[in-house]
Amino acid sequence: VFEFKSAIREEATIHDAYVQLTTRYRRDIPELFKYNAICVISDGVNNKAGSFFADYEFYYAWRKTDGSDLIEKDGIDSLYTMIKGLFNRYRIRDVIRNFIYFPDTSKKDEKIVCRYPQYYAATKLYDHIKRHRRPDGDGKGGTYFGATGCGKSFTMLFLTRLLMKSVDFS
Repeated sequence: VFEFKSAIREEATIHDAYVQLTTRYRRDIPELFKYNAICVISDGVNNKAGSFFADYEFYYAWRKTDGSDLIEKDGIDSLYTMIKGLFNRYRIRDVIRNFIYFPDTSKKDEKIVCRYPQYYAATKLYDHIKRHRRPDGDGKGGTYFGATGCGKSFTMLFLTRLLMKSVDFS
């Protein structure tokens, strides 16, 4: 579900888009979110994606198109990187299949959608592990370093899911 606010009306903010999704749409058309994977909010300049159940601060811009970009895009360019990155026809299927997590012990409605660094890190680690596995490789899986609060636990969860689902590791 995409909720866009006017880029020319200063009083229409990206937070207003979030509130409209999570308050008005939840109340008026809850069936819309029954099978929804990702919500996108935008005010024309700021663009973020997240889970319908997530608090506003957990919506994030998708700032790289394929993980190899040297500069993270922000502002108007972040809509382009979100469309070319997250909504690439192969990547969006991969995100829906492998990078959305429903905690099974949560007592509230909760769905975790990956952020772009988690997606690119987990897929690169998976490819590296696959290339280096024995008997043909050196058996080194690689190392992942991230700052405090960057989502390393979810990155490892998503990597583990990729490894567990892979026919290459069965």
